[in-house]
Amino acid sequence: MVGQSWDMIFRFLLCAMMVVPAGSVQSADQCLSHSEAPEALISESLVRIDEILSGISPPTNTGIYQAYNLARAPLDLVYGAEGNQVAEAKVRLSLADYLRELPRIGTLQEMHGTVVKIDGFSVKNGSESRRRVPVAVVPGSGEAALSSGSAIQFGFLVSTALRSAADAGSSVDAEIRALYEFTMNDTLRFYWLEAPAWHWAGVYPNRKARSAARFGYFLRLRPAFFQAFTDYDLHIFALAANLRITLAEWPELARAGDLALIDEVLDTAFRAVEERMDGGESGDGFGFDRGRWRDANGFEYTACESAAPPQAPCGPPAADHPDVSHAQRWPQWLRSLSGAAELRGRIDLAKELEDRRVGLARQISGAALYWRDQRPVLRNFISGADGWYRYDKDVKGYGHPPSSLTGWAFGFGAYSALAPLNPDLAKAYREFCSVIQSDDPKDVAFRVKFYSQNPISPRPADAPAKDDYGTSSPAVFACRAYAALGCF
Repeated sequence: MVGQSWDMIFRFLLCAMMVVPAGSVQSADQCLSHSEAPEALISESLVRIDEILSGISPPTNTGIYQAYNLARAPLDLVYGAEGNQVAEAKVRLSLADYLRELPRIGTLQEMHGTVVKIDGFSVKNGSESRRRVPVAVVPGSGEAALSSGSAIQFGFLVSTALRSAADAGSSVDAEIRALYEFTMNDTLRFYWLEAPAWHWAGVYPNRKARSAARFGYFLRLRPAFFQAFTDYDLHIFALAANLRITLAEWPELARAGDLALIDEVLDTAFRAVEERMDGGESGDGFGFDRGRWRDANGFEYTACESAAPPQAPCGPPAADHPDVSHAQRWPQWLRSLSGAAELRGRIDLAKELEDRRVGLARQISGAALYWRDQRPVLRNFISGADGWYRYDKDVKGYGHPPSSLTGWAFGFGAYSALAPLNPDLAKAYREFCSVIQSDDPKDVAFRVKFYSQNPISPRPADAPAKDDYGTSSPAVFACRAYAALGCF
């Protein structure tokens, strides 16, 4: 009886802390909510999700990284379309069944004698032994080598599915509890507090310590990019935001300490966007951590805009913004962080984050987008710089030439959420989708050259130029899905 009383008190306090303030901020993602979609397209989404999960059984770092890219469109379609309770339940069941089969670190270490390494650093067998990790044993090595970046990105995907289920008004069931457990404990708690965090300056005990260091004095004495937040930091921030939004709908999921941990991560996230996010050069566009990446490896050649691989840097680095491929994650991050800021009563910050979504659409359409032979192409960086990206003449011998990231940036549909905010971006998406579905030889030749999803140059002998598209490709499905949701 006493235990039940304390449980009731805890849940009452949790609900009280989650009251949404008056004057709520409207999300700009109107195209992802309550649209109609053909039943055949919904069925195809379910098939694709099952195929994606089957393709990462057993999981590999490359597989779970790509699962994030491939699964977003079918997930958005299932949860964005009206009257899809059965399909939504099937998605939750597929995801939950997959997560339940993932190995626990303790099982790998104790039963199989496997050394578990995250980004090359061994993980202690302590509280971490309970955590499920999306990684398989490397055959013949006795070692499970996990890329934290791929794992965190996959965790963010699961958190997006969980938050979407909450937005859709689903009821809590065993599958939702499984998704919450994986997102809250096996991802957020594990990587924020328990797993080692690699950094150029050396390993930190966890991502909490590494994030604090990015604001600190010591890293200001090092190269500027040592202070920069990476996409995986931002995945963790947005994942915490999705959990905050989920618990507003389902407070009964939370255990003691969950909300405090989520808010601790969000405090860091809000500080990061308040101090590091701006309107870009124009003031009404978008920028984050501008100026901090100029001296990072791979940025030396960003002033080189010739198609031929450069033999030396062409002047000071031209890019101080993200590349257009990595920046495609920002629409989701901003949406998640805005929703969490609103729940925390940070209405001004929530509005600013929504305004930055409009600014990001303006930044992409105004600085990165241009037209070539009446077809849309993106410059490599959202600032409008179009030099070589990640070119390493001496080690790799190749990189991404100018105007070569359009296929990655547009191919998975992430920027389509911004299309309703900017008619030029909407037009570009429609034309991109037309070109990748066309059988006109000129369109095929154009997309092989400019829309490749493996856009490296000079191209190794084992990676010849090829057409990454066609009617059954994931990119074409993404076009059909987001068009059905009314995004463009």
